[in-house]
Amino acid sequence: MLKGESRRCGSPEITDFRGPNRRRIENPQTRITPTQSAELIAEYKAGASLRALAKQFGVHRNTAAEHVRRAGVGRERAQFTEAVVAQIVDQYQSGVGLDRIGSQWHTSSKRVRAVLVEAGVNIRAQKGGRIQRKDERAAKQ
Repeated sequence: MLKGESRRCGSPEITDFRGPNRRRIENPQTRITPTQSAELIAEYKAGASLRALAKQFGVHRNTAAEHVRRAGVGRERAQFTEAVVAQIVDQYQSGVGLDRIGSQWHTSSKRVRAVLVEAGVNIRAQKGGRIQRKDERAAKQ
């Protein structure tokens, strides 16, 4: 390879006083409009996870978290309304899994499980279930 040639396409590198520069940024920065930011915050307050919102708006989850922080919204999770909790309980009792319910409500399966436990629902054993420890078996007997 000759000096000044790039490994890509044989084109010469661009250089300035700082050294070689990239021809093209692979992942350009994505900015969201104030309207989109307001929508993101409203959905977060309604219970959507930062990860799901970041994917929806095409930004990094830290960017989504920063918009939420700047709006003064606490990182504590918004609570589901009683109607939503009732729907989650109905879905779970009809056999729908925690992961599927979580993806429908834009939250994690852990959060769905916590909502169900708080509502007094008995959680089903996982398929394949975990192995019980000896002291757990003894407590059941």
